[in-house]
Amino acid sequence: MKTYHITSGILRQNDTILMIKQGRADETPYWFIPGGMIEQGEHIETALKREIQEETGIVATHIGNLAYIVQVISHSHQSMIFVFDVTHFMGILTPDDPDNLIHDVQFMPTQTVIQELENVQWISMKQPLIAYLQSQAPAGTIWQYRQHGEFEYELVSRLPAQK
Repeated sequence: MKTYHITSGILRQNDTILMIKQGRADETPYWFIPGGMIEQGEHIETALKREIQEETGIVATHIGNLAYIVQVISHSHQSMIFVFDVTHFMGILTPDDPDNLIHDVQFMPTQTVIQELENVQWISMKQPLIAYLQSQAPAGTIWQYRQHGEFEYELVSRLPAQK
């Protein structure tokens, strides 16, 4: 079974969060935090810094705590997603995405972020992030999903368990 390793970062500035509007030509663009695939032989921190700079133009100078981990298992592959708080960064918003998937990048108020995340079709992407941003899941929570179809996910477990 193929395993994909992905990393994403939560960059906060005052009461806002850095978001990217992304999507392929054949899908409706959606807002999410910056991140992407960890390349073969690449460290997580290096990949996260690279993805943030490519997608936003921002240089991450310090990666903070692990916010949460998501594991998704389907019939053909599994994905491991590592999401971190990025505590220090600099630069201006000038995306240079080699995949040409980024439509816009901006800092948004947290409540707007949560509203935009409701439009994301993949529950395994939006549920952990919304819970974390609303302080409903502690840092380091592990979310485990089983994928049954393109947009069909079952939450198998959440560690630590929800009270």
